[in-house]
Amino acid sequence: MSDENTNNDEKLQLKENLESADNVNAEVDLDDSKAKFINGGKGVDTADGDVRVEIASSSDTSFTGLGKDDLMKYATDPFWVRLRWILFILFWVGWVAMLAAAIVIIVLAPRCPHRPELKWYNKEVGYQVLTESFKDSNGDGVGDIKGIESRMKYFDELGVKSLWLNSIFKSDNVDGNNGVIDYMEIDPKLGTMEEFQSLTKMMFKKEMRLILDFIPNHTSRNHTWFQNSRTGVAGFEDFYIWADDDNGWKDSYGKNAWEFDTVRNKYYLHQTATEFPDLNLRNEKVLDELEKIMRFWISKGVYGFNILDAQYLTENENLTAQAADSTVETMNYKDNIEVISKWRAVLNSLSDKPGREKVLIATFPAKFSQNDTMKYFGSNDGFNVIPSRLFSELDRTCDAGCLERQIKNEVGSNDKWRGWILGNQDTARAATRFNSKLSKLMQTIQLLLPGTGYVYYGDEIGMKDGDYDASPPVDTYRKENGGTIRDRFRTPMQWDDKDFAGFSTVKPYIPLSADYDVRSVATENAHKLDSSYNNLDLFKDLVKLRQEESFLFGDLKVSVNDNVLMLNRQATGFPGYMVAVNLGTIKKAISVTGGPDAEAPSLVQLVFHSGKKVKEDEPIINVKDQLATIPPETAIVFKFIS
Repeated sequence: MSDENTNNDEKLQLKENLESADNVNAEVDLDDSKAKFINGGKGVDTADGDVRVEIASSSDTSFTGLGKDDLMKYATDPFWVRLRWILFILFWVGWVAMLAAAIVIIVLAPRCPHRPELKWYNKEVGYQVLTESFKDSNGDGVGDIKGIESRMKYFDELGVKSLWLNSIFKSDNVDGNNGVIDYMEIDPKLGTMEEFQSLTKMMFKKEMRLILDFIPNHTSRNHTWFQNSRTGVAGFEDFYIWADDDNGWKDSYGKNAWEFDTVRNKYYLHQTATEFPDLNLRNEKVLDELEKIMRFWISKGVYGFNILDAQYLTENENLTAQAADSTVETMNYKDNIEVISKWRAVLNSLSDKPGREKVLIATFPAKFSQNDTMKYFGSNDGFNVIPSRLFSELDRTCDAGCLERQIKNEVGSNDKWRGWILGNQDTARAATRFNSKLSKLMQTIQLLLPGTGYVYYGDEIGMKDGDYDASPPVDTYRKENGGTIRDRFRTPMQWDDKDFAGFSTVKPYIPLSADYDVRSVATENAHKLDSSYNNLDLFKDLVKLRQEESFLFGDLKVSVNDNVLMLNRQATGFPGYMVAVNLGTIKKAISVTGGPDAEAPSLVQLVFHSGKKVKEDEPIINVKDQLATIPPETAIVFKFIS
């Protein structure tokens, strides 16, 4: 009890002390106060658990800032006034100097070189495949789609990203696969739609593109459209070109272009073969059907079409018109462009993303004039690419001067993109028309010209024509019509030197070339053991070299110096190149700079030689006032350094 009284007395005394004005100032600045409240509750180490106030004192005084009078002393002091003006002037002088420097850099600094907007079909070398002659996967002696898929690794090794397949549509096998009887089915001998889809899916994963031949000018007489048309089925009456009389027009072989049909008792027009009646491409129903076919194949993974016989698409509507030269009425007729523009619009509408553009190309006879060819180009309504068949018609009799004239006549521009074909299924192979060395030179020229090179399967290993003097031809159509039998241009791909050249496990549908045991993909690769520079290595290096900007879109200057063809390729802002091709049989000494008026610099580096493998660290050569020796039948490429 006494303890409680004692505590009560202490609390009363504390209260009185706190309330006393003599002991504690009633207005306490909490910010400056050193008072500390101690709660004597649970967990606090105090003897009685009471609240205590400790007031600490200190001799330290907190800084409260300058007063107005002190600030004014600094503001008006001459030293500080001068310092502020100096700093102000330095700031603006520095700012103006940086602005001026930025303007000078923008104006005087070298600008980024211009790069034209190139599509995949401008940049990638195309590889043309005759499916039945490339690789047999099922042992029936005929190449097929699955066989193509089995060789995807080979295309990777070549650096090829674009495949072009000759017609694979279901056909009656008259004149090859040109007699289409169903555009939406694959010819059974070549494979199935499932196998085709497997191929396109694999190509998509590898960022490869597929182009198909498309034959819109005609069908086979066995096509259901023609059967319906000749029997008068409603809606099909005008699917083809019918006439009551023969007006004397000639077909592409110089024969009568009209054939009398005993069922309809009228004549039908055929511009390529009697068995192939011409479709009426002024009939909107026909155009609708052809558009459906295009869309169908695009949906299956196809990236474009090569239009066959595009020069024959339309003809004079006046079927009684007669001319001394009937090709005026039937070939390159003015309405062709209108039809092509409709197909181009379809493909443009399906070109949804960069890298997925759809392409429309066409090849025309080498005899076509420049004017005839160029009118088929269009920025949005013509062909994207028109490959030239010029080189496929030439042989070793064409010297450097001849090539110069032909190239100048055929070369296009970035808005009229040319392709270059060295050979195809209808012409003799380059290694036969020229020789082993010269065919290398021709391939060098083909792949380094402005435009896109299309390589016929086997040309990359120097395959030659077959010999069929004693063999019954597969190409019976040409034999019966007096043309050149094309089997010799279509021999199976030579993969190795074993039985049937690795093409098949059985006898191929067309006999192999006689040299398959010494010329094949396997033997070309085996030659690497002796460090020789073969056709396959040369092709791979050219594909790689072609990716340089000056070869992709650079300007071209062509000249000739003593049977040496010189191609100067230069894209503004990028290193230029000189391609020198000695077509003669003796060595030549030439000026690499091309003469006093040439823009080529004096320092160069050898980057390609058709006779040997060039090292990446070749020395830089000063060729000013010097001549470079080009060995006979050799092509070399110099890169301009400075």
